Amino acid sequence: MRYVNADSIFPEELLNEIQKYMNGGLVYVPKSKGLRKKLG
Repeated sequence: MRYVNADSIFPEELLNEIQKYMNGGLVYVPKSKGLRKKLG
C-alpha cells in the first residue's frame, strides 16, 4: 500500500467535504469488490 496526498487526487470540493468528517489523519480507501484478490 502506498500513501498519496489527497490534494493531488481529489477535487477541492470533495476534499472540503471529507474534511468536515476527518480533518487530518489517515483514511483507508479499499479496492472495489471486483478488483480484490481472492485469499487462498
